[in-house]
Amino acid sequence: PDPNSGLDSFLDAVEKVMEEFGIPNLPERAVLEEKIRVAPRENGRICGLALLEGTAPVVPVDGRLEWTEDFFAIGFAVEDETSRVDYWERLENLSVAKDQILAYTYPPQPGVCGEDVFGRELTAEQPYTVRINCGPNVAATEEDDRTVYSATLAGRIRWANGVLAVDETYTINGDVGLETGNISHPGAVLVKGDVKNGATIEAEGDVVVSGMVEPCDIFSNGSLTVAGGIVGREGNRIELNGGVHAKYVLDASVTACEDVVVTNEIAHSRVMARGEVIVSRGRIVGSEVTAHRGITVAQAGADSGAVTTLEPGTDFNLERETAALRDEISRLETEIKKTEKQLSRSGSSRPESESPPAELESLQQSLEIASAALFETVRHSKRERVRMVKILRRIHPGTAVKIGSKTIRVEKTLEGSRKFELIEGRIVELPLRQ
Repeated sequence: PDPNSGLDSFLDAVEKVMEEFGIPNLPERAVLEEKIRVAPRENGRICGLALLEGTAPVVPVDGRLEWTEDFFAIGFAVEDETSRVDYWERLENLSVAKDQILAYTYPPQPGVCGEDVFGRELTAEQPYTVRINCGPNVAATEEDDRTVYSATLAGRIRWANGVLAVDETYTINGDVGLETGNISHPGAVLVKGDVKNGATIEAEGDVVVSGMVEPCDIFSNGSLTVAGGIVGREGNRIELNGGVHAKYVLDASVTACEDVVVTNEIAHSRVMARGEVIVSRGRIVGSEVTAHRGITVAQAGADSGAVTTLEPGTDFNLERETAALRDEISRLETEIKKTEKQLSRSGSSRPESESPPAELESLQQSLEIASAALFETVRHSKRERVRMVKILRRIHPGTAVKIGSKTIRVEKTLEGSRKFELIEGRIVELPLRQ
């Protein structure tokens, strides 16, 4: 409308439409008049002018973790002159001193809810909270707006599955075999030789092997690092709360809660990781590989058509983690119903405004805590999920990519880099932009 004519009747019509839509708080007429007066015109018409706007939610700031050093650098040193990889020289720096500060965590900043034009609340997202559980020989102290984590003795830092610890190291100057017997140690284990056929290692901390791992059992709350390769056999298991670094994995069953990084190949094995499986210079062939945070491999499958299954975005440990919480929730709900029934039978005439009995209130609070823990566990798993396979060089027939309930099978050799990911309920093959 022309600001000098017909404006009042136009604003009457606008206000009538807003009332019909059920908008509770109409803007003042003077505000509408000013918006129209300064609005740009095209051929004398005003188009796309917002007369009324809600308030968008303020995005929260996630909590964060800050390491004081690059303790967990991935990879091996490379000789400058020959470009040869030195598998004895890892980039990580895991030795720490007593009282050394290891990390800081910062709390999240909550968002602010918004409001739409109808006065309805627009809920702000819940921020992500970084949680560190202190393991052996790590102390946490509060400092201003952050938490400080320090080593209480000199040793080897370990970060696995949400637990930060510093372990004392048990060194075997040779092989683990009949001469040493099986190894059980409440800290880290360093093997200067091989782990021989039939041996068992149980460690609270990391396990580091300078040679190779023959068919054996290894259970650790930390990570497994092998300068050589891992050779398994049916019935043997390697289970870790941390990750795996090895030259190759052959005929083995490996379960890890962090990344699995292999240099040459994973062959005829079953590998499950809550982190990422990375074979960026080698191949995965004749194996089943599941990785919650995705899979990156140079070559998948082989010319022979060996059946190879790649399953990204699946959290193999989620069901076990949530089962205990679901059982606890079910138990508490049963107890609450039982308690409410007993109160009802007792003929209590307690007014509604009065607080519930202490026993019932305690059960309800416990139920709220368990339900919140279940929600956060599932939310965190979904947040970490990466439903993508990255192929860096080629993929052969016989390879299947499985994401959720969908599976795509490769029928011919495909050269070049590409990725497979789940988009709108189907697996899509796309170019991989490095």
